[in-house]
Amino acid sequence: MGGFLVSFMGSLASNVHSSSSIVVNDLYRAFLRPGRDERHYVAAARIAMTLVTGVAVVVAATADNILSLVIVALTVNNASGLVKLLRFFWWRINGWCELLSQACGLLSVAFFFSPLGNQVVLSAGQALGQQSNDAYYALRVIFVFLSATAGLGAALLLTKPEPAEALHAFYRRVRPY
Repeated sequence: MGGFLVSFMGSLASNVHSSSSIVVNDLYRAFLRPGRDERHYVAAARIAMTLVTGVAVVVAATADNILSLVIVALTVNNASGLVKLLRFFWWRINGWCELLSQACGLLSVAFFFSPLGNQVVLSAGQALGQQSNDAYYALRVIFVFLSATAGLGAALLLTKPEPAEALHAFYRRVRPY
Protein backbone atom coordinates (compact mmCIF):
# COMPACT_ATOMS: atom_id res chain seq x y z
CA MET A 1 0.00 0.00 0.00
CA GLY A 2 2.85 2.35 0.81
CA GLY A 3 4.48 1.70 -2.57
CA PHE A 4 1.19 2.42 -4.32
CA LEU A 5 0.79 5.73 -2.48
CA VAL A 6 4.39 6.75 -3.22
CA SER A 7 3.91 5.94 -6.89
CA PHE A 8 0.59 7.79 -7.01
CA MET A 9 1.96 10.90 -5.31
CA GLY A 10 5.04 10.90 -7.52
CA SER A 11 2.89 10.74 -10.65
CA LEU A 12 0.56 13.41 -9.31
CA ALA A 13 3.40 15.77 -8.41
CA SER A 14 5.07 15.21 -11.77
CA ASN A 15 1.87 15.97 -13.69
CA VAL A 16 1.04 19.07 -11.64
CA HIS A 17 4.56 20.48 -12.04
CA SER A 18 4.82 19.71 -15.75
CA SER A 19 1.34 21.14 -16.40
CA SER A 20 2.20 24.39 -14.64
CA SER A 21 5.51 24.53 -16.49
CA ILE A 22 3.70 24.19 -19.81
CA VAL A 23 1.14 26.86 -18.88
CA VAL A 24 3.79 29.32 -17.70
CA ASN A 25 6.58 28.73 -20.22
CA ASP A 26 4.60 27.94 -23.36
CA LEU A 27 1.65 30.29 -22.88
CA TYR A 28 2.12 32.91 -20.18
CA ARG A 29 5.80 33.72 -20.77
CA ALA A 30 5.67 33.35 -24.54
CA PHE A 31 2.47 35.26 -25.30
CA LEU A 32 1.01 37.07 -22.30
CA ARG A 33 3.89 38.45 -20.20
CA PRO A 34 7.26 38.15 -21.95
CA GLY A 35 10.39 39.75 -20.51
CA ARG A 36 9.56 39.58 -16.80
CA ASP A 37 12.01 38.48 -14.13
CA GLU A 38 12.23 34.86 -12.93
CA ARG A 39 10.52 35.60 -9.60
CA HIS A 40 7.45 36.69 -11.51
CA TYR A 41 7.36 33.42 -13.46
CA VAL A 42 7.90 31.35 -10.30
CA ALA A 43 4.90 33.09 -8.72
CA ALA A 44 2.90 32.46 -11.90
CA ALA A 45 3.91 28.79 -11.79
CA ARG A 46 2.68 28.50 -8.21
CA ILE A 47 -0.66 29.99 -9.21
CA ALA A 48 -0.82 27.67 -12.23
CA MET A 49 -0.09 24.64 -10.02
CA THR A 50 -2.90 25.65 -7.68
CA LEU A 51 -5.32 26.09 -10.60
CA VAL A 52 -4.28 22.80 -12.25
CA THR A 53 -4.71 20.97 -8.95
CA GLY A 54 -8.10 22.61 -8.38
CA VAL A 55 -9.33 21.61 -11.83
CA ALA A 56 -8.04 18.06 -11.29
CA VAL A 57 -9.87 17.81 -7.95
CA VAL A 58 -13.13 19.04 -9.50
CA VAL A 59 -12.82 16.61 -12.42
CA ALA A 60 -11.97 13.69 -10.12
CA ALA A 61 -14.84 14.53 -7.75
CA THR A 62 -17.39 14.68 -10.56
CA ALA A 63 -16.23 11.56 -12.41
CA ASP A 64 -18.38 8.48 -12.18
CA ASN A 65 -15.54 6.04 -12.78
CA ILE A 66 -11.95 5.86 -13.93
CA LEU A 67 -12.94 4.72 -17.43
CA SER A 68 -14.78 7.99 -18.04
CA LEU A 69 -11.62 9.91 -17.13
CA VAL A 70 -9.57 7.78 -19.52
CA ILE A 71 -12.10 8.41 -22.29
CA VAL A 72 -11.98 12.17 -21.69
CA ALA A 73 -8.16 12.13 -21.64
CA LEU A 74 -7.99 10.18 -24.90
CA THR A 75 -10.51 12.51 -26.52
CA VAL A 76 -8.55 15.60 -25.44
CA ASN A 77 -5.37 14.05 -26.81
CA ASN A 78 -7.08 13.22 -30.12
CA ALA A 79 -8.40 16.77 -30.44
CA SER A 80 -5.09 18.31 -31.43
CA GLY A 81 -3.68 15.33 -33.30
CA LEU A 82 -3.82 16.97 -36.71
CA VAL A 83 -1.96 20.12 -35.68
CA LYS A 84 0.67 18.05 -33.85
CA LEU A 85 1.25 16.04 -37.00
CA LEU A 86 1.19 18.99 -39.39
CA ARG A 87 3.74 21.04 -37.43
CA PHE A 88 6.46 18.57 -38.43
CA PHE A 89 5.71 18.81 -42.14
CA TRP A 90 4.32 22.29 -42.68
CA TRP A 91 6.14 25.32 -41.33
CA ARG A 92 3.01 27.45 -41.65
CA ILE A 93 1.80 25.95 -38.37
CA ASN A 94 2.71 28.37 -35.58
CA GLY A 95 2.09 28.60 -31.86
CA TRP A 96 -1.25 30.30 -32.37
CA CYS A 97 -2.42 27.39 -34.52
CA GLU A 98 -1.59 24.94 -31.77
CA LEU A 99 -3.11 27.14 -29.08
CA LEU A 100 -6.39 27.79 -30.88
CA SER A 101 -6.69 24.19 -32.02
CA GLN A 102 -6.18 22.91 -28.47
CA ALA A 103 -8.54 25.51 -27.00
CA CYS A 104 -11.31 24.58 -29.46
CA GLY A 105 -10.67 20.91 -28.73
CA LEU A 106 -10.87 21.43 -24.96
CA LEU A 107 -14.05 23.50 -25.22
CA SER A 108 -15.68 20.91 -27.47
CA VAL A 109 -14.64 18.09 -25.11
CA ALA A 110 -16.29 20.01 -22.27
CA PHE A 111 -19.41 20.47 -24.41
CA PHE A 112 -19.70 16.93 -25.80
CA PHE A 113 -19.29 15.39 -22.34
CA SER A 114 -21.91 17.73 -20.85
CA PRO A 115 -25.59 16.73 -20.69
CA LEU A 116 -26.50 18.93 -23.69
CA GLY A 117 -23.58 17.68 -25.77
CA ASN A 118 -24.37 14.13 -24.76
CA GLN A 119 -27.85 14.59 -26.25
CA VAL A 120 -26.25 15.78 -29.51
CA VAL A 121 -24.07 12.65 -29.59
CA LEU A 122 -27.01 10.37 -28.78
CA SER A 123 -29.15 12.00 -31.49
CA ALA A 124 -26.35 11.67 -34.05
CA GLY A 125 -25.89 8.02 -33.10
CA GLN A 126 -29.60 7.33 -33.47
CA ALA A 127 -29.71 9.13 -36.83
CA LEU A 128 -26.84 6.93 -38.03
CA GLY A 129 -28.37 3.77 -36.58
CA GLN A 130 -25.41 3.33 -34.24
CA GLN A 131 -26.34 3.13 -30.57
CA SER A 132 -23.41 1.43 -28.89
CA ASN A 133 -20.93 2.97 -26.48
CA ASP A 134 -18.19 2.51 -29.08
CA ALA A 135 -20.21 4.47 -31.63
CA TYR A 136 -20.85 7.27 -29.13
CA TYR A 137 -17.15 7.46 -28.32
CA ALA A 138 -16.28 7.56 -32.04
CA LEU A 139 -18.82 10.33 -32.64
CA ARG A 140 -17.43 12.39 -29.77
CA VAL A 141 -13.91 11.99 -31.14
CA ILE A 142 -15.06 13.01 -34.62
CA PHE A 143 -16.95 16.06 -33.33
CA VAL A 144 -14.02 17.15 -31.14
CA PHE A 145 -11.54 16.57 -33.97
CA LEU A 146 -13.64 18.68 -36.35
CA SER A 147 -13.87 21.46 -33.77
CA ALA A 148 -10.11 21.46 -33.21
CA THR A 149 -9.56 21.44 -36.97
CA ALA A 150 -11.88 24.45 -37.30
CA GLY A 151 -9.74 26.21 -34.68
CA LEU A 152 -6.64 25.34 -36.68
CA GLY A 153 -8.21 26.74 -39.84
CA ALA A 154 -9.21 29.95 -38.08
CA ALA A 155 -5.69 30.41 -36.72
CA LEU A 156 -4.21 29.82 -40.17
CA LEU A 157 -6.49 32.52 -41.61
CA LEU A 158 -6.07 35.02 -38.76
CA THR A 159 -2.34 34.85 -38.03
CA LYS A 160 0.81 35.48 -40.02
CA PRO A 161 3.37 32.75 -40.56
CA GLU A 162 6.58 32.80 -38.56
CA PRO A 163 9.42 34.66 -40.27
CA ALA A 164 11.59 32.42 -42.43
CA GLU A 165 14.72 33.55 -40.54
CA ALA A 166 13.29 32.29 -37.24
CA LEU A 167 12.35 28.96 -38.80
CA HIS A 168 15.79 28.52 -40.33
CA ALA A 169 17.50 29.42 -37.03
CA PHE A 170 15.33 26.85 -35.26
CA TYR A 171 16.20 24.24 -37.87
CA ARG A 172 19.93 24.93 -37.52
CA ARG A 173 19.74 24.75 -33.72
CA VAL A 174 17.57 21.60 -33.40
CA ARG A 175 18.50 19.69 -36.58
CA PRO A 176 15.26 17.68 -36.86
CA TYR A 177 15.22 14.69 -39.17
